[in-house]
Amino acid sequence: DRFREKIEDHQEELQKALKLVTLKTDCEIDISVEDSRFLAEKFELLADFCRRRELFSLVEEINQLTGNSPQLTAGTRELEGIPFADLISRLKNSSGPIYGLIDPADQQLKPSQLESIELIVGTADFAGHTSIGCDSSNQSDLQQLFDIFSQRKLFFYDLKTLYCWAFQLGFEPCLLKKSFDLKLASYLLAPESGHDLTTIIKSSTGEELADREDYLEADQLIDWYGRLLAGLQQLVSDYSDQIEEQQQMSVLVQLEQPLARELARMEMTGIKVEAEQLTEFSRELESELARLEKQAWELAGEQFNLDSPKQLRKILFDRLQLPVLGKTGSGKPSTDAETLNRLVDKHRLPSVVLQYRQSKKLVSTYLIPLVEAINRRTGKLHTKFNQTVTATGRLSSSEPNLQNIPVREKFGRRVRAAFVPSQDDYILLAADYSQIELRLLADFSGDSTLVEAFRKGQDIHALTAAEISGKSVDEVDGADRRIAKLVNYGIAYGLSEYGLARDLEVDIKAAAAYIDRFFQRYSGVKEYIDKTVEQAKSQGYVTTLTGRRRYVHEINSKKYMRRQFARRIAVNAPIQGSASDLIKKAMVELPPELAKFNAELLLQIHDELLLEVQLQEAEELAGRLRKIMCNAFQLTVPVEVNIKIGYDWSEVSK
Repeated sequence: DRFREKIEDHQEELQKALKLVTLKTDCEIDISVEDSRFLAEKFELLADFCRRRELFSLVEEINQLTGNSPQLTAGTRELEGIPFADLISRLKNSSGPIYGLIDPADQQLKPSQLESIELIVGTADFAGHTSIGCDSSNQSDLQQLFDIFSQRKLFFYDLKTLYCWAFQLGFEPCLLKKSFDLKLASYLLAPESGHDLTTIIKSSTGEELADREDYLEADQLIDWYGRLLAGLQQLVSDYSDQIEEQQQMSVLVQLEQPLARELARMEMTGIKVEAEQLTEFSRELESELARLEKQAWELAGEQFNLDSPKQLRKILFDRLQLPVLGKTGSGKPSTDAETLNRLVDKHRLPSVVLQYRQSKKLVSTYLIPLVEAINRRTGKLHTKFNQTVTATGRLSSSEPNLQNIPVREKFGRRVRAAFVPSQDDYILLAADYSQIELRLLADFSGDSTLVEAFRKGQDIHALTAAEISGKSVDEVDGADRRIAKLVNYGIAYGLSEYGLARDLEVDIKAAAAYIDRFFQRYSGVKEYIDKTVEQAKSQGYVTTLTGRRRYVHEINSKKYMRRQFARRIAVNAPIQGSASDLIKKAMVELPPELAKFNAELLLQIHDELLLEVQLQEAEELAGRLRKIMCNAFQLTVPVEVNIKIGYDWSEVSK
């Protein structure tokens, strides 16, 4: 009966579905089967097309049809397992470029977790593999290895892991200026794709390598290492040519690769955290959870599991008879946050459940993982900084993620208060770019009104608020400025009137009016956006100040939603990507100045840098840091940096 009722109630949808899945066989077309035949000489073009779009099963079919099955070999000789000292000797006696990588299993570990590494290197003369312990006894050999790497052309996969390993041994590795990092090159060429070595090899050659876990025996593992090295050797020339062709070699060599060294140092340095503070906070929240649970039971009139949607549904809609305001995909009454928020004025229980969920999330998502991640030996958190994860060029943080801790909420301030300097006479120093996306928008667009406002140091949000509200600047209040801030950044982020309406919680007509008035004041911005979108349509990508590319493949899609999403990317990517390039450039230029102080760079959180410095040197370092950050790029508008000093991270947060 239930199925019969559903069929009867959805006849219109069923008929439409039937029409959509029925193949139409009576179309009139003016080409023949012969005209559609694929020419054999174009198979390689088709294979290349499929590789770039990661259609690997089709690549394999094409290879079978053509008999073209690329094989990976480690060169003229099989990979040899040799001691570290002998490997160095062989490298000294070899010639030409060096190719190398570290075992992918080691690449997944943080520096503090490394006990030894498996190094695989090859030249035109030999291919070798060695296991190296992470202890200070290897420093002399390590010095020789880095000397060789710095003198020769080095094609390596994931230089950051190499630098991390060196820093862990207490060795200060030189910057490998003649190197070429295949992982970073892959990221620049295809920022939205995967960049582990097996994926790169598969996408470029069609050869699928088994997972490392499938090669557990020593001889099998060496064979697998050899195949990875062979893939690396085959790919570097092609990748190097593509990087040159796309004019991104300077981004790779002058920005991303030097940055890899500094990120390795930051990972090794870590940031001190008072574990007891976080543990105490966790205990307080656990008590709060118990209180909220008891309160929920009292309101419900019985005990139930607050974490069970099924039991909560029974209490809300069966026992308390609250209205069903939404349904799940399976047709059951929804108990998600949006629904509960709409029910808070009907009964007190939904509000208590929301508080319970928030507190539980804080404990499970932030406090427990942070405490568990503290290194017991150093008393610090050693996060991983990822260069090849976000398509925008921004760095991400993981294990744990230190970029998503709330800034303004009371909870976030409490957590950040546990992040402190590593020594008693040190202090934390935070420096962040002020309104950098809007300053870049002014620079890119050349809008005279926006440029002049920044040059005069005027309040951009207040000016926009006055324009879109019809008030004078003096009459603008906090609510007006909040709307203007969302409009300003919404324009920079490529938001449509629909997105802005959602963020402002107004109707689409009102959001469209805000945008229209913004463009009336800043007409140059409108011209810039239109020009950028047209360039993206014609060339398929947009670029940052450094030449970093962001591809927008769907910009000409026939599907409206995909086209609009690509449009937002096209507008935002040059701005957000240039902001990322700006702070990366500052991070690369900072170390020579930092070496003059008792100071360390600890974290990068989007537009902000966090350092620790000896107390008496803080003021001087702040001045040097501001100069470096402000002058990393020369813009048509002044760049401003806000600097705060404090005894914990909460004191210096935005």
